[in-house]
Amino acid sequence: MGTLATFLVACLFLSIYIPSNYGFSVGRSRRDADGTIEGLPSSWLTKRVRRDEDHSHVDHHGSHKLEDYFKNHLSWLTDTQKDELKTLKAEGKSRKELQDKVFEYYEGTTGETKEKATELLRGGCKELLTTVIGPEKTAQLKQLKESGTAKEEIEKKVKEFIGEVTDPHKKQIAEEYEAPCKRVYGVGSRKKREHKVEEAKLEEALKTHLSWLTDDQKAEVKTLTSEGKSFEDVQKKVFEYYGALSGEAKDKATQLLQEGCRSLIKELVGEEKANELKKLRESGASKAELKNKIVALMDELTDPEKKEKAVKFAGGCQKVFEVDSARVKREHKVEEAKLEEALKTHLSWLTDDQKAEVKTLTSEGKSFEDVQKKVFEYYGALSGEAKDKATQLLQEGCRSLIKELVGEEKANELKTLRESGASKADLKNKIVALMDELTDPEKKEKAVKFAGGCQKVFEIESARMKRDTKIDDAKFEEALTTHLSWLTDDQKEQLKTLKSEGKSFEDVQKKVFEFYGALSGDSKTKATELLQEGCRSVIKDLVGEEKANELKKLRESGASKTELKEKIVKLMDELTDPEKKEKALKFAGGCQKVFEIESRKKRDVDADKLQQALNTHLSWLTDEQKSTLKTLQSEGKSFTDLNDKVFEWYGQLSGEAQQKAKELLQGGCRALIKELAGDEKAEELKKLRESGASKEEIKNKVVSFLDALTDEDKKKKALKYAPACQKIFDLDSARVKRDEGQGKLEEAFKTHLSWLTEDQKQELRSLKNEGKEFSDMQTKVFGWYEALSGEEKEKATELLKGGCRHLMTEILGEEKAGELKKLKESGTSKDDLKTKVSEFINALTDEEKKAKAKQYAGACEKIFGVSSRKKRDDHDHHGHDHHIDHEKRHAKLEEYFKTHLSWLTDAQKQTLKDLCMQDKTDQELQAKVFEFYEALTDALTDEDKKKKALKYAPACQKIFDLDA
Repeated sequence: MGTLATFLVACLFLSIYIPSNYGFSVGRSRRDADGTIEGLPSSWLTKRVRRDEDHSHVDHHGSHKLEDYFKNHLSWLTDTQKDELKTLKAEGKSRKELQDKVFEYYEGTTGETKEKATELLRGGCKELLTTVIGPEKTAQLKQLKESGTAKEEIEKKVKEFIGEVTDPHKKQIAEEYEAPCKRVYGVGSRKKREHKVEEAKLEEALKTHLSWLTDDQKAEVKTLTSEGKSFEDVQKKVFEYYGALSGEAKDKATQLLQEGCRSLIKELVGEEKANELKKLRESGASKAELKNKIVALMDELTDPEKKEKAVKFAGGCQKVFEVDSARVKREHKVEEAKLEEALKTHLSWLTDDQKAEVKTLTSEGKSFEDVQKKVFEYYGALSGEAKDKATQLLQEGCRSLIKELVGEEKANELKTLRESGASKADLKNKIVALMDELTDPEKKEKAVKFAGGCQKVFEIESARMKRDTKIDDAKFEEALTTHLSWLTDDQKEQLKTLKSEGKSFEDVQKKVFEFYGALSGDSKTKATELLQEGCRSVIKDLVGEEKANELKKLRESGASKTELKEKIVKLMDELTDPEKKEKALKFAGGCQKVFEIESRKKRDVDADKLQQALNTHLSWLTDEQKSTLKTLQSEGKSFTDLNDKVFEWYGQLSGEAQQKAKELLQGGCRALIKELAGDEKAEELKKLRESGASKEEIKNKVVSFLDALTDEDKKKKALKYAPACQKIFDLDSARVKRDEGQGKLEEAFKTHLSWLTEDQKQELRSLKNEGKEFSDMQTKVFGWYEALSGEEKEKATELLKGGCRHLMTEILGEEKAGELKKLKESGTSKDDLKTKVSEFINALTDEEKKAKAKQYAGACEKIFGVSSRKKRDDHDHHGHDHHIDHEKRHAKLEEYFKTHLSWLTDAQKQTLKDLCMQDKTDQELQAKVFEFYEALTDALTDEDKKKKALKYAPACQKIFDLDA
């Protein structure tokens, strides 16, 4: 029952789902004159079923009617096929064998012949369905289908009708013809399904390899398809649109169509064989070689549908790749240019003869693989330094290629992974992952093209590294007595055994960390310290003591793990020595692991310290701010980050709240000083502060305390907190500084600004109260100064210069101010003096003093420039009359001889007169006076005279102070 039901359901559905335009319908059966059923192919009727009124006779003869069936249901057969069937029938072949032969012919048909054969063969099956269940029930089924009844319901109804069949002959008919009828209807059904599939595929194609079409063109293609136009017509239209393209639009369309063809090839021959073809293409094979390969793959197809599809698309795909072939020819010129570039860079190690050979191969059109093979042949013949150089250059070429393909950011990811000591497998997997992410077909092709060569270069390097990673005996023994001294004797022996067996550095290191991981408590702390010391020694060895100290200071300042890592990576990147680079990579992973373990331990301690701070000198923070600090710390943010956040919140405070916070923060700093320097020194500092000592004095005292520290942990802590504590006390001193500012202005009004009028002084007070900048006030003062003339200006000049001298002594100290004075008095040029002043200022460590010096520098230089310019102007003005100039200088000199130079001998006075007549400068005259003075003080025995000379010395110096 199951088989029969299946057959009839198939017959029914296949008949009533076929479109009416195929000309299929369910009709009544008719009998031929001999009683056979019309519509059944004669090749199936090796035994004829004839239904008599009493169903009592089955006629197994009727082969003589075969000719009649050749005229109707089998009329599509050729004469040769008909003759063959007659022969088979005469030989007594079975019904099944005759059926198979008919279907063999049927499967070989195409186009209109197949459509005709299908229609004729179905005629018999349709009538057979009506014969088995009757016309009335067939009509009921048809009505159910047309009303939209579900397939499952109709199938259920068919089973019901079959169940009602009692005639054994009808059941026999259904069983015997089930297979051939299902086979015939399967063809039409498939065609209908394929039509749906084709429409779906067209929609997909319009989104992929035909996406370059305009919307109007896509609509036109859809119309052609819906009108039942052949594939060839649709393809012709597509290539009509394609032919009209040019430039980038055509390149894009070509690329998309080629992708469609490659997808088709993969669908037809499978991924493995498609990859064979891809590799052949990427190897630079000729067009003819590629075509032969494709033909060979198509010839291997056995599936008729796939063969048909291959034939269908062959012409179009060939056309697309021929267009691309012309583009490839153009690109050949580009490849030659790239070869020239390569010969100057990563292939520069080749000899001139070898370069010429490579060029010849390229010009002859040899494939990339052939050229590459030749390069590696030359490379393989190298040894020693020559090979190392070639390896390095080739690797650089590969790294440049990776950067070009995946971009700088991802290339850096790969670089970081390599430098972290990742295994060859990890690196290879990373590269594969990066290549898989490529979407640009050209980049993908380039990646595949160079993959083999680059892998070979790095494998050669890897083999060398593997040999070199054998542990040096002396260094190994040294390590066991220093940073591996925490190992037990048994563990040390195990390591020695691994080394003697030729195990790699990585294997030995892995064993060390296995032993390390088993430690706990004080043992682990000790081992961690020793291992870290070993890592610091490696860093110092690699980058030098100066840069290692930079890293140390950064770590001690509380920098985050990320900041430290970035600094280390930067230092490693600066290495140029290949051996040092290699050593850095070798130890990177282990050292990172050791410091990460310490970092976790440190985070736990820091969390406790933060909580303590929140309960004391940070208790002024809100609960939300405290929570934020805890979060920042748990995220691994640096002490500096947390500190900046605290001062951000502090800056938002005002009034009493800020005053309270300041007192708490300063209290925390004082407690820290007491903890670091001890009660006695903390008390000493307190007394100094209360005595009114300057900020500089207090700072120097704190620095001396910290410099005296010998405990490394205390030193680190001092460096860590110093900026924050200095900041909080600077904030306090800023307020004091504002209060002091007004007092200093009033003091200036009594000294170097005493030449100002009362109105001008009042205006300056107003500017000060308004918070105007120092530069604004200075500009105002010079505006008034420039308006002066005559004696008033001279007086103001002297007063301002006096202020500048006082300031210089205050900033540089009496010793350096005295040194400058001596230089000036010795006749040193203005430029040299200016250089020396700049040198002294730049050497200042007190930032406040340095800022003050720079603040006043322009003004003082300007005021001294006025005097200097005046002297120059006077000299220029009177230069035309030397006689008058000499008389004036001579008269002045005579005046001095009667007053503060009266102690000179007549001979000395004459010497000075002679120098004056010789146009010697004032500095030279001054130097001569002091020469006489020095001789006098050395020779004097009369104490009164000596005292008198010394008494006049300052006046003499002042008179000859030229201020230039």
